Amino acid sequence: TIVGDGPERDAVEAAIEDVDMTEFISLKGWLGKDELIKQYQQADCYLNFSSYEGLPNTVLEAMSCGLPVIASDIPPHRGLVKHQVTGYLVDLTRPEYFIDQLTKLATDRGRGRVMGEAGRQLVLASYSWMAAANSYMALFAQHQKESADHVV
Repeated sequence: TIVGDGPERDAVEAAIEDVDMTEFISLKGWLGKDELIKQYQQADCYLNFSSYEGLPNTVLEAMSCGLPVIASDIPPHRGLVKHQVTGYLVDLTRPEYFIDQLTKLATDRGRGRVMGEAGRQLVLASYSWMAAANSYMALFAQHQKESADHVV
């Protein structure tokens, strides 16, 4: 299942047709929040093969739903996906690595559950609203201390 939309949709549809996979691959397009959550909950893992990202919110969403992640090995993904702990990072120039990691998850469901739970715990500890608020409070406290230290 592919969720989302964008300028590459026609190319993706054509590629799916070219390899005769329309029976196996579903394009859902853009979904509302409730339907998106259902898609995460029905999935076995989450794939993200971006070559560029800021903070990949979809990776955070998938991890918060307990999904192991297979993602392209780019800096923003490295900050979230702990290789072989919460998922796998793969080199986009080596598609065989993606196939290997996907096969590992498909043949060892327990591994996927453990990785998914590790990802969920990481998101709760480091990316929840409470974690963000605590981070800001610590930053403000540090700034206040530094300002007080510079008062003559």
